[in-house]
Amino acid sequence: MSGIELAGLVLGAIPVVVAGLESYIKGVATIKRYFKYKNELKSLRTSLTTEYDIFRNSCEELLEGLVQTQKMALLLIDPGGALWKDPAIEKKLRRRLQDAYSGYLDTIDDMELAIEEFKRRLKLKDGKVQFDDVSAFKQEYKRLKFSLDKSAYEDLMVRIRQDNQTLSRLTKQSLRLEVSRVKRYRHVPDFKGVRYCAKSIFDTLSSGWKCSCQGPHTANLRLESRIEDVESDLEKDGLAMEQPRFRIVFSYSHASLVSASTPWSWEEADIRLLKEKQNHDNPNGPNPVPAPNKKKGVRFQDQAEAAVTKALDKQPDLEPIKDLCRAIQTLQQTQREQCLGFLVDEFTRQKHGIYPLQRPSVDKDKWSAVSLQNLIPQKSTIQHRFTRGDKLRLAVILASSVLQLYETPWLEKTWQRDDIMFIHAANGPLYEQPFVSRSFPMNKSSPRPGITSKPSMMPAIRNPVLFALGVLLIELCLGKPLEELKRPDERTRDASVDATLDWVAADRLVEDVYLEGGSRYGDAVRHCIRCDFDRRETSLEDDDFQQAVYEGVVSLLEDDLKQFHHL
Repeated sequence: MSGIELAGLVLGAIPVVVAGLESYIKGVATIKRYFKYKNELKSLRTSLTTEYDIFRNSCEELLEGLVQTQKMALLLIDPGGALWKDPAIEKKLRRRLQDAYSGYLDTIDDMELAIEEFKRRLKLKDGKVQFDDVSAFKQEYKRLKFSLDKSAYEDLMVRIRQDNQTLSRLTKQSLRLEVSRVKRYRHVPDFKGVRYCAKSIFDTLSSGWKCSCQGPHTANLRLESRIEDVESDLEKDGLAMEQPRFRIVFSYSHASLVSASTPWSWEEADIRLLKEKQNHDNPNGPNPVPAPNKKKGVRFQDQAEAAVTKALDKQPDLEPIKDLCRAIQTLQQTQREQCLGFLVDEFTRQKHGIYPLQRPSVDKDKWSAVSLQNLIPQKSTIQHRFTRGDKLRLAVILASSVLQLYETPWLEKTWQRDDIMFIHAANGPLYEQPFVSRSFPMNKSSPRPGITSKPSMMPAIRNPVLFALGVLLIELCLGKPLEELKRPDERTRDASVDATLDWVAADRLVEDVYLEGGSRYGDAVRHCIRCDFDRRETSLEDDDFQQAVYEGVVSLLEDDLKQFHHL
């Protein structure tokens, strides 16, 4: 029998014994000669009820976070019922207790045996009192011959009490260790490797368009958290990271709605670094990409199509793509089952394979791009509701994307709502996949206003890219842009002090975020706005600082999202 089943049985058995004692207390009260046993039975009932309460609290404490709130209530209402046999709960229980599981199982088994012995000594047949009329207690007592003396059950109470204490200690220790285990396994993923590839892909795309089209083409890079928390994989060890894949949605025009008269409209593809074959005869050949370090407990999400993996074995004679626009325009269905070709990073000489999706999307001429600026506050023309779950999921993706894309052309230091795009496909979810967009060829543009002042003019902002993330998290939480959340004395037309007032307003709004979003979300925002990581170094290039940001922002938001889904 599993540990969770035994816990349910014990939780259901103790009230049966208590009910039996209640009947005996009432029976004793009918016989003057037995009055002296009334207080002893009451004391025994109180002791057993107390142990039941302790055990129930221990069970609730142990299951907290393993099951949803509604399921927890059902478990406690129906101890020993069908839910207590759920193998999924048992698996989570084993993972939480780890090496303490066998000790927990043995202890709860002993407790169950003590309860059964209690029933036997009290002559509770099938867990029930063997008489209904308390006035007949004297005759039944003589027939059944059970003890009314508390001392006759003291050895069982000692066992139950000691077992309960052991279970309580094991539960509290396991919960404390679980927190430290998660921290221990939550190493920062190889964001440097992701960032290297993202920059190389940008440089590759910059030189990949050789067409004579009038306007620029757009590459929309899908933002992904790219990590999975170790809680779902504690039993796995030494997971190796794969080469990261990047989902790009190409659009013919940078306009929000592509014209039907264009040669092509939208095209989705995965881009990944091609592994070079070892060439011992040519030491001057392209440098292979360093193999990413193995990270325990964190791995990249395998979100690309299965065709990508298959295509890696079908590329003996890949051809370079001379013009990406032309290649997309002439793409045929048969080409979707393999790599379309590769582009070369002119600086690093690395090759990036282009893998179109095997199943092309339909009605692509009806797709459109919507920026986050149109969703905060949500415009009445946007029919899809921006839910709290959508916002929490987006917060995790944005926070992780900062660590992946900072200091790359995909993400400006002073990024804002209008940098985050959603591609709206017919009958598809709007908020699942955020993107950042870049047009090719790149246009030289002037710096944007707002929080784009020089760092020297805003000393309170120790890390501009994290401050920008904090502002976005505030806007997501409170549902309004920063400008609308400012007080009159925090607004100005003087660009030289505007950034300082942005910081003043954001710092003040941290308390509002705590009230609206809760402690974890509030902590993440505070860390971003105040760069409050207890570190002297504030550059994301510093490994220790990056670790602090990962733990103090990304992990907190992940935990918030998980808790939301458990409600």
